Amino acid sequence: MRILNFNIRFGGEKRTYKIVDYFLNNDFDMIVLTEFIKNDNGKEIIAKLVEKGYKTQPSNENGEFGSFIASKEEFITKNVEDIWVEVYIPIMDLYVLGVYVPDKSGSQKNLFWKKILDYAEKQVDNKVLITGDFNSCTKADSSNKTEYNAKDLMKLEELG
Repeated sequence: MRILNFNIRFGGEKRTYKIVDYFLNNDFDMIVLTEFIKNDNGKEIIAKLVEKGYKTQPSNENGEFGSFIASKEEFITKNVEDIWVEVYIPIMDLYVLGVYVPDKSGSQKNLFWKKILDYAEKQVDNKVLITGDFNSCTKADSSNKTEYNAKDLMKLEELG
C-alpha cells in the first residue's frame, strides 16, 4: 500500500494545482493531509480526488487547519473533530487516525497528546496507523536541539 502523509502548508494556497498533480501522478492508495482547510482550495482537492475514485474525509468544516484522509479503499468514518479524523478500512481491518497536533506548546497541545496516547493504548490490539503532523520532536530530530513533547513521541513509539 502506498501511503502519503503530507503537510500542505496553509491549506495549499497557490500551490493547490501542483499538490493535486503530485497526488494523481504518484497513484497513492491513501493520502493523509495536515494543515488542510476546507476552503476553495480544499474543495478543489476533494473534487479532484473524488473524480479519480478516492473516498475522502476532512476533519473540519470551519475553515481552520485540520486533517484530511483520502483512500482508494472504502472506509467507515469513526470520529471527526477539528484536528482529528479517524476512519476504519474494513477490507484491511485497519484503523487510520490522521492528526494535526497544535503547533504551540502549552495545555492545549499537552491535552491533545494525552488524547492520542489514550487512543493508542485503547487500540493496542488492533491494526492502527496514527499519522499526521505531530509538531513535536526529540533533540535528535531538532535542528536547534530543542525538544517538543519528546516524551509523548517516545511513549507513542513504545505502544507500537
